[in-house]
Amino acid sequence: MEYGATIWNPYLKGDIDKLEKIQNTAIRFIKKDYKSRESGCITKMREELELETLEARRLSLRLILMYKIVEGLVPALPTDKFVKFQKSKRQIKSTKFRDCETTNLVEKRVCNNTKSLIIPDSRTPQYKNSFLVSTTVHWNHLQEDVVHAKSAEAFKTALADRRD
Repeated sequence: MEYGATIWNPYLKGDIDKLEKIQNTAIRFIKKDYKSRESGCITKMREELELETLEARRLSLRLILMYKIVEGLVPALPTDKFVKFQKSKRQIKSTKFRDCETTNLVEKRVCNNTKSLIIPDSRTPQYKNSFLVSTTVHWNHLQEDVVHAKSAEAFKTALADRRD
């Protein structure tokens, strides 16, 4: 389920739910618990197995690939052709609430680090949710110490530490 997940990332709720159901079935298989139906049982089993949701894993994989592109570690995707750095300017930070999903325009323009990228213009939902556009928005939300990691492994570790 992770093959090609860095580039192909479903953005429709129905598609995301279908993939999560596959993982939930696998979690039941691993735990050998096919009968539990109380609220939150899958979440509890996922925590016991220390598994992330597929959505969170896809985001991590996309950010790791973006780090490699920004650092010039992917020869097939040259940095100068695929990403453009923002000129330093006033940083915009938005307030984030755990129980709220926002479509606020400021949320897309947040720049939390000095390696912030220019978000490509997007008119269609397909392009807006493509790798380059959606990952750039998430990249710009990362903290300074994460984007300035010394290696891809250090970046991966810093990213995991931020999620905990």
